[in-house]
Amino acid sequence: MPVLHDFQASSLGDREPRSLSRYAGQVLLVVNTASQCGFTPQYAGLQALHARFADRGFAVLGFPCNQFGAQEPGDAAAIAAFCERRFAVSFPMFDKVEVNGEGAHPLWRWLTGHDRGEGKPVAWNFAKFLIGPDGALVRRYPSKVEPDAIAADIEALLSQPGSGSALAPATLAAAVDALEPHWRAESVTSGIPEDCRPRDRAQGYAVQAALAQRIGQPVVGWKIAATSAAGQQHIGVDGPLAGRLLADRLLPPGAAVPMGRNRMRVIEAEFCFRMAGGLPPREHPYTPAEVMAAVGALHPAIEIPDSRYEDFVHAGAPQLIADFACASRLVLGAPMPERWREVDLAAHPVRVLRDGVEAARGQGANVLGDPRTALVWIANELSRYGPGLRPGDIVTTGTCVVPVPAAPGERHLADYGALGSLEVVLTD
Repeated sequence: MPVLHDFQASSLGDREPRSLSRYAGQVLLVVNTASQCGFTPQYAGLQALHARFADRGFAVLGFPCNQFGAQEPGDAAAIAAFCERRFAVSFPMFDKVEVNGEGAHPLWRWLTGHDRGEGKPVAWNFAKFLIGPDGALVRRYPSKVEPDAIAADIEALLSQPGSGSALAPATLAAAVDALEPHWRAESVTSGIPEDCRPRDRAQGYAVQAALAQRIGQPVVGWKIAATSAAGQQHIGVDGPLAGRLLADRLLPPGAAVPMGRNRMRVIEAEFCFRMAGGLPPREHPYTPAEVMAAVGALHPAIEIPDSRYEDFVHAGAPQLIADFACASRLVLGAPMPERWREVDLAAHPVRVLRDGVEAARGQGANVLGDPRTALVWIANELSRYGPGLRPGDIVTTGTCVVPVPAAPGERHLADYGALGSLEVVLTD
């Protein structure tokens, strides 16, 4: 009998169908949504569920539908803008579908039982379908059921053995075996095999830690990936990702960076903090004041990211985390003047010049609204999932500009105005 993982669906605004097998092992709530419905305020409750349980292997999947009262008339751009502006939706949204009738999307024909000859049509917007880690339909809820009323059922599924649980040692080792040769050779793979693939953030970070240990290079700090809404949408994740930086990939100012095997072929201008104090794991979140008090210096940095996956755009957050969150090489500049502490980093302009010609312009606000905010995020992410931040760690916070296409033979300058600059030369 089919399960959800056997179907494909296109992300909102992306006409290319993607396999839903990337959600294998997760608990899901599939919902048909609309922007002009009396139930539209349920978006807030759905987002709250997603935020509450996402780190344990849960996701809401939203499918806009215009079949009920023509209450979702907008195109993909309008729907995305509405969801972000009104409800700060971060859960995956998919292209508009029909859920009933001859034109119903295959997933929805399965959800409603029509493909089994036992169909019960969707009655209205915001019907909800709870899916177990194995992809099977567990329960169906009518529109009037508020999202928070489903929390207990989600908790029960997440508490079952095998859902969001730690990887067995042999499974963890097999995942590392799949990635290690590609990291060393700077080659690519189609993905970690299904039988050892991480299914949630916790498992992704466990694989990442084991991979770093296997490689044997000292960890000098961390990078943050997907710190903008555009970056998250590009790689299909619902929030930032943290990745270890290894010593042999950290380069000095003016370094010649080999690009021969790099597939992403972009450079990113970033603010990079160096920690003077440690922020170890603890029960309650770190405050911005605590995090900033632990910072020793701020540096300009140019990141040259890359991935070990052939199709990194569709690999999913757990696999991307396992692969150091697309870390590759980082060029670190000299410390910025100490007056950076008085500077509004969110508003501070950053430019990238390619061979002397401006190629991109941005500002610190492109990094989760402020590079300081990104640093607080990773302090709490690593408090929850990892070793925390250590004295001496560097943390590069994400690109301030749209990633700049780069090729061997080019010279790139990241210009931070009064705070300094940094140059890198790209080679074959």
